[in-house]
Amino acid sequence: MSIKSIEIKNLFSYEYMKIDDVKDINCIVGKNNVGKSNILKALRFFYGKLEGKRELGPELYSNYTSYGSITIEFDTERLHRIVRSSEVPYFKRINTILFKDFFLDRDEKKTLSNFLRTESQLVSSYPLTLHIRNDGLSEWSIKNKNAIDLLSTIYPFFEVDARHMNLHEWDKIWHIVSSLKTINFNKIPKKDVELFFNEKLGEKNKSYSQLISIVDNAISTKQFTYKERILNYIKLGLKGDQFEINGESLDLQSDGTNAYNFTNTLLTLLIALTRSEYISPFIFLDEPELGLHPKLNEGLISNIHENFIKYGFKKNGVKIKTKMPSIFISTHSPNIVKEVIIKFQGKHQVLHISKDKEQGSLLKKLHSTYKDSNFLSTFSDNEARLYFSDHILFVEGQTELEAFGNLSLRMHFKHLSRVDVYSTSSNTTSESINPGATDAAIKYLFLFDADKAYSFKDKGKNELTVQLEKNGRLFNLRKQNLVEQKIYYKKGFSAEFKRLNKNINNILDFSSESHKVERHNVRFTDQKSYLNFHSNVEQYLLSKNVKLIPNTFEGCLICLTSASLFYQWLKIEKNIDLTLFVKKARKNSNERRLIDFLRIKFKGKSETLKSEKQFRIKSKSDTISGWGIKYFEELESLLKNSEKKKKTNGWVTQFLNFSINEIERESLNTKIEFEELFSNYFPELHDIITRLQSDR
Repeated sequence: MSIKSIEIKNLFSYEYMKIDDVKDINCIVGKNNVGKSNILKALRFFYGKLEGKRELGPELYSNYTSYGSITIEFDTERLHRIVRSSEVPYFKRINTILFKDFFLDRDEKKTLSNFLRTESQLVSSYPLTLHIRNDGLSEWSIKNKNAIDLLSTIYPFFEVDARHMNLHEWDKIWHIVSSLKTINFNKIPKKDVELFFNEKLGEKNKSYSQLISIVDNAISTKQFTYKERILNYIKLGLKGDQFEINGESLDLQSDGTNAYNFTNTLLTLLIALTRSEYISPFIFLDEPELGLHPKLNEGLISNIHENFIKYGFKKNGVKIKTKMPSIFISTHSPNIVKEVIIKFQGKHQVLHISKDKEQGSLLKKLHSTYKDSNFLSTFSDNEARLYFSDHILFVEGQTELEAFGNLSLRMHFKHLSRVDVYSTSSNTTSESINPGATDAAIKYLFLFDADKAYSFKDKGKNELTVQLEKNGRLFNLRKQNLVEQKIYYKKGFSAEFKRLNKNINNILDFSSESHKVERHNVRFTDQKSYLNFHSNVEQYLLSKNVKLIPNTFEGCLICLTSASLFYQWLKIEKNIDLTLFVKKARKNSNERRLIDFLRIKFKGKSETLKSEKQFRIKSKSDTISGWGIKYFEELESLLKNSEKKKKTNGWVTQFLNFSINEIERESLNTKIEFEELFSNYFPELHDIITRLQSDR
């Protein structure tokens, strides 16, 4: 590893930021304008000053402090191991300047007291800080300019900014070649070069020497730098120095092809040349996905992985001890993040940047290493995109996806367009990628049917008992766990702790008894007691980012408050007229039971979580609380003769579109706001939508 950490204090959008434990691949993700590119700007300024550039420092984050700083901690363990016992003059010079002379200054020795105890010990890290004052001037934490120059040479920094890339001029690749390869061409005198060419040309008149003499006398040139000399000799050994792709000029290629091949070529050389050198580079790729097809994004990461394997071992299969260059990738691409997570397990990190309330940038390391091979085998762009979300709603199935993807609904609740709705039937997946598990600063909510939290067992004699459930690592309502949680919350004095303790008490009280239900097992006799139980479960689970629906999501759409809309929709859109049935139900005060039955027929469940298969009229003597069996059979027949109801047949979209149109018309006529009317008709759905607002 070339560097161990990067730290920024009071600069750009950062009050404080530290990237610790730098990996082979370091992905930086986050929304636009949160500060990702500011890390590149800080590194660019740091290395510009290393190279002696004259420029004023960046603006301080806060003027309450008179300076800011950038600190890079270099990984010097392997370098020190090489140079401390070497007799090579250049290595001896490195050892003297970096690991001996450096500690002669008392202040400098104090700065690094935690990193070096005695000269016999290896120096594993070497921090260098650039202090920037509020007047733009800057100074290094050490005064040894030779040490600063060496660090710049031994730990070079490269960048690829896709937004400012010259797609037809690849000279940066030559710069990398000359920066990473060390060959002492000073041992070859200029006259020896002339003699070599004269001899090979076989000309006694020394035409090469004469040509050099004529040109040298006619022009005035500055002496080659060390890097220029290396590069010129390297180019002599190649067939040319004009880059091409598949035998064709760069000018003939598309921008995407040039961008991909440039980045891929640069990274391949960076990895290959680093393996045989003591020089330890690192590179920052800023949004390399720009202009690339998603498959090329994946190909870019795959090529890095293949090169890590290819150049990580000798021909005999022995692993090379030289560490890989550190690669930083600032990206908005789920393809890139997915490939990094899958291919670089244990050798990568994903860093998420967000804004705090004062609009400062916050960096958090996310959990992105997974031991479950089954999860990794199914990890796709769909999961990786959640690293880039503003807000995530985790749902169970197609009905919810259809509802929250409804265009008419999104037109009225515009914040829904910023919510990623993710459906999974796998606990393993949802437990692994939710922001609570990854530690991302992303708002999220799980939406579950009631049967995920509790179920009911038939005790006979129209009585049910409650079975409290555990849902993986998301929540645990089992009695033993609730008792433990009760003890924990009882110790606290906050209003939140007191409320949660009260919730648990009410849940335990209700679950400890059996409860009477009406004859057809659809509803509880004591409605108040059941509703209080569900309310307490719901409040308790909200503390764990879980929103629990009273029965199923179908119940958010087909409920007593939306009944009039549902009857109209059935009549107008489905040619199912329930007028007689509604009159009968209202006459006997049984409309709630009619709604239960309709919801069950549309693949929902009852209050007691009975599905259509479980809900049967057992005998002709049975009635639905005042309904004759004749009415029940006619209602069921009427619904059966209509199109079959399935979870995915589009009825959710049709009903929502119809309802929204009706509410819009009512809003226009009554001058009542649309949202107020919507919340009256669909209170449970509106509550969910409200919870997805970013400012809640």
